[in-house]
Amino acid sequence: MSGNYQELFNRDNLELSENEAIDLIIDWRDKSKKLDLRHLTHFVTPDLELEEYFEIKGLYIATNILRQEYDFEKDSKPGDFDVVVIPFSDSNIHFERTGVLEVKIVRPTRKKPLKNSNSLGVTQLKGLINDGFPFVGLMHLSLTEPLNDNEKGIIDFCTLPVGDNVKFEKGKKFEDYLVKIKFDGFQGFSVEKQIQRLISNDIPKYAALICLGITQKPDKSIWLETVSRKYSCFETGYFNPHAKKETIQKVKNHFLVNQSKYIKKSFK
Repeated sequence: MSGNYQELFNRDNLELSENEAIDLIIDWRDKSKKLDLRHLTHFVTPDLELEEYFEIKGLYIATNILRQEYDFEKDSKPGDFDVVVIPFSDSNIHFERTGVLEVKIVRPTRKKPLKNSNSLGVTQLKGLINDGFPFVGLMHLSLTEPLNDNEKGIIDFCTLPVGDNVKFEKGKKFEDYLVKIKFDGFQGFSVEKQIQRLISNDIPKYAALICLGITQKPDKSIWLETVSRKYSCFETGYFNPHAKKETIQKVKNHFLVNQSKYIKKSFK
């Protein structure tokens, strides 16, 4: 997935703060500027049938909500809720599907390609489970250092346009449309390494594990790297078996009094 966020990326993406990275993720747009929040929508709708899924019209999203704002004890972990996601339909706000993500930033460099986040966030995740939110998860955002030109790999790039009606020129075959280009695969390597780290930890299988990479391309456009299909099944999780009705009510109470803290993202 790719987008265009020049106003945010006028500097080295290694300097992107956690809040800036989160802001980008909760307002991700494709090349046509259309909102693309599949990574968050699937988080809170893993069990819906297709008809039910299409009834979801958007998400309310809040960030950095202090736990005491939801009337939880102040001194427990996590101290705040990094990303709160509440889906809505035409007729209802689905507080019973509230999801909360603990977010960690990973900053691998060319000298330290295996560099990890300061904390995996497992302790905070288990706190979210005990707090009783319906959906819980860990999101790791990888901000890799761009590779030098001589460090990039070489791959075949197809110059044919995308579509079902593409026809080869007379006398040409598919291989004739391939050109060699240099490719920075550091970001893909990084997100795969992070999801492997999370899977190898003692994390309940109902918790979503979302690993995304944010890369700035030479033309200043931004590329959002996802894990390979091999690991994509870990991104959704399912209902927290320790979900509590009183927690859902706490979220609803806070929303009704502080609706300005929740950004409404409609799928149009």
